[in-house]
Amino acid sequence: MTIEHRPGLPNPPVKIAETRPNPPVRSPLGELAEGVRYVRSRPDLSALLWCGIGVTMAGLPYLAFLPTVASDLFGAGAAGYGLLSASSAVGAVIAGLLLGRWSRSRDQRRILIAAGASFGLLLSGMAVVPTFVAAVLALAVLGSALLAFQATNQAMLLSLSPVEFHGRIQGLVMLSFGAFGVAALPLGILADVIGLRWTLAGMGVLVLGVVAVFSAVSRRTTRSARPLDLG
Repeated sequence: MTIEHRPGLPNPPVKIAETRPNPPVRSPLGELAEGVRYVRSRPDLSALLWCGIGVTMAGLPYLAFLPTVASDLFGAGAAGYGLLSASSAVGAVIAGLLLGRWSRSRDQRRILIAAGASFGLLLSGMAVVPTFVAAVLALAVLGSALLAFQATNQAMLLSLSPVEFHGRIQGLVMLSFGAFGVAALPLGILADVIGLRWTLAGMGVLVLGVVAVFSAVSRRTTRSARPLDLG
């Protein structure tokens, strides 16, 4: 179709196609490796990341033991397992509702350490709870402490890192959530050997150890690092 230009009429506008350079295509492993390199160059981020991974790997497998806790320790059966799981979830929801207000007015590092230490203590306490009701109450507080720890850990990681690295850092964090099921296998074997209560106590001690190491290592790094302006 030909457009004829008539004298006295303005020339028709000519559209020029915009050309934008295509971003380089990177493999997921390459992106992950770049995230690892960046975190290694930042001691404050390394401490936070390894603390989150350590607590998740050492403590989160308790979820896999709840059916055995309900049936073998208290004889509560499937209904007891459902109640134990629900109490942990309810505690997490309550912590999520309260955490936003707390984190505005308090030091996030202190919240992280307090939540992680509380999670470890309560996990060890599950080894000695005498009754099913006490276990339900303990798991409610335990779920609150775990959610507070995880949310604060990820919030600190994101606030201390540039926006372009948020996806890679979140990917590293998600690896620990995907791998905690793998950690449940050797812990389950250990529970068969030494007993479930001793295994829960050991898991809590491991969590406390990870938090203690983070507290010592991060005393310099997190205080010297300032959150980035993401606005």
